[in-house]
Amino acid sequence: MMEHVDYYHWAEYIDQIFRKSGKSVKDVCELACGTGTFGVSLSKLGYTMTCSDISPDMIRVASAKAERNGVQISFSVQSMLHFCSDKQFDAVLCLYDSINYLKEKNEIIAFLHNSEKLVTDGGLLIFDACTEHNSLENFNQRYEYDKAHRYRRRSYYLADQRRQVNEITIQIDGTFYKEEHTQNIFAISDIAELIRRTSFKLTHTFENLTFHKGKESSERVHFVLEKQK
Repeated sequence: MMEHVDYYHWAEYIDQIFRKSGKSVKDVCELACGTGTFGVSLSKLGYTMTCSDISPDMIRVASAKAERNGVQISFSVQSMLHFCSDKQFDAVLCLYDSINYLKEKNEIIAFLHNSEKLVTDGGLLIFDACTEHNSLENFNQRYEYDKAHRYRRRSYYLADQRRQVNEITIQIDGTFYKEEHTQNIFAISDIAELIRRTSFKLTHTFENLTFHKGKESSERVHFVLEKQK
């Protein structure tokens, strides 16, 4: 389902944000890293990566991927809300709308406060979120059937709850597996208000993989935060 995503382009985009920030970024922590493609790509760009995900299966795949690519990455199974480390990082990342999997604003605050502990003074926190515009335009009453990869996906948006639902059925060796992925769609202004309750300063909101200002009519908004000294 994700083979259309150019992860290396995403890594280059994050690298550009680092460079444009004027910060010296070397040690990077990626939360909710999934199967590790971002981490591997950033490692190849010269960053020292520490990656975590709440799923042991994801981390198993990510570790094997790093080994195949000949890069050294520190992996662990931890939640992005409670990730702990004995060191701080020049930048912390939480990418590809992982934030949308948080259920409510209290969890965003918990994520931000935990990230405060992980980021060095003057360091960066970068995350992105999908917008309601994206749900309404691209993922409301959408149905996919991929015969080659044997999966079906039904997507719909519950506007009154600001909730995006993706129902997925996968066939593997004659067995059907079903998953329901629910994402919560937060307003940009609400996220900005939560950021103001922390030691982070929101320096930029960028529109989907560009350096244009992010807005509600964007499909995805990248939030770039700097931890105040």
